[in-house]
Amino acid sequence: MRDFRILFTVLLISFVWITSANAISPERQREIIENFMYVTGQLEERPGQVLTDEDGKPLPIKCGTSAIADFILNRDKLDEGLMKSLGVQVYDRPPLIDEQTYDTPDGFFKIHYSTVGNDSVYKASVDNAPANGIPDYVDSVAWICDSVYNHIVNVLGYPSPPTDGFYDTLSGDSLYDVYLSDLYSGMYGQTWIDNFAEGEEGGQRVTSFIEIDKDYQGLSMYVDCPVDAARVTIAHEFFHAVQFGIDFTETELFIRNTTPPDTTVARYWM
Repeated sequence: MRDFRILFTVLLISFVWITSANAISPERQREIIENFMYVTGQLEERPGQVLTDEDGKPLPIKCGTSAIADFILNRDKLDEGLMKSLGVQVYDRPPLIDEQTYDTPDGFFKIHYSTVGNDSVYKASVDNAPANGIPDYVDSVAWICDSVYNHIVNVLGYPSPPTDGFYDTLSGDSLYDVYLSDLYSGMYGQTWIDNFAEGEEGGQRVTSFIEIDKDYQGLSMYVDCPVDAARVTIAHEFFHAVQFGIDFTETELFIRNTTPPDTTVARYWM
């Protein structure tokens, strides 16, 4: 479980306008909060109905983006007493111990990582190819990020995600931030809505950052081969960043009904 050392804060308080003025049922509020807590490592037992494979084993929630977006965009409707009773905590950016950074060779991404504690990256002491003072796993992640950017933006022609360099962030500059952290077993990655893009306050384009697992050793198929998991995860999550940079309002959140059954639509496109 993640060690939350950051005091409770509220992400994106300026985003609350986008959701409906209607109240959310207590049951739905608990669902939103507990799903957020689960994908951020604050809740060990998976809430709600758990889908299983043909052998009865729980299927992993590979991407936590939807649960995070649910929480952020409904934040103004969540009962403070319920929040407190459940013990939910929110952090501005993943709280890495002894955080280090590495800018990718093509100069678009900043990789945030740690070589100590629970967030220590895969084989943090291995620095062979190239021997540049950066763990090989981080070098691999950097190469993958640049490759994904080149394919999605330069080859397929999608717009680059908006930069966060115009406002005061923990990232320190305008490079797109990717955090390598200790996600719970079964989680591949997640993309966080961060803030409105420059000049887009009240608009549809937002900045974001990505969080992926620091070693994928909790997944049996990726033991000692985490780069394979990182490759598919970065491609998936970076496209969420592109989507948020086009129109983050294309979610189910602002059209949910106030009484059961809730209507889930619109996010299918993601």
